[in-house]
Amino acid sequence: MGRRRKFTDIEKYCNKCVKWLPLDAFGENRRTASGKQDYCKTCHNAYTGSFWAKVAAYEQLLQQKWRMTPNDYLELWRTQGKKCAICGASLTLYHRDTLVRVFGCRKCLLCAVCNKGMECFRDDPRLLAEALEQVYGTANGEGGEKDKQKGAGDGANESPGKDAEKSEG
Repeated sequence: MGRRRKFTDIEKYCNKCVKWLPLDAFGENRRTASGKQDYCKTCHNAYTGSFWAKVAAYEQLLQQKWRMTPNDYLELWRTQGKKCAICGASLTLYHRDTLVRVFGCRKCLLCAVCNKGMECFRDDPRLLAEALEQVYGTANGEGGEKDKQKGAGDGANESPGKDAEKSEG
């Protein structure tokens, strides 16, 4: 049967303000079945107004906190290939999960996870190096056990040969 139509010849339903309004209250949109926008003009203007207000606030934050213009931010985003400088995750432009991080005098864009990691290490290279040593030490420790097991495996290969010699003799 399909979905119930949310418009008639004289009015349409707006999901944002939850009202039936005359068709004149909606903008044109040839892609919809009704030929009108999904939201009334009032709701649409409120949404787009709040969106651009958020963009303006973020641009102001860029200028105040990192001394970057929107063009600097955009260029950095493009230079990094639209990816996090550390893990390579995709970054969305002007998104709350895309964060600017300063390393010395160089600025980078990071995803929220990598930024959180940098905060945990307090941007201290010494702490990062210690963490790396711990990770590599653990990996090498496992590798050493694997080598010992591999050596034991080599001895195990010799045992069947000896067993085979005993059964022959």
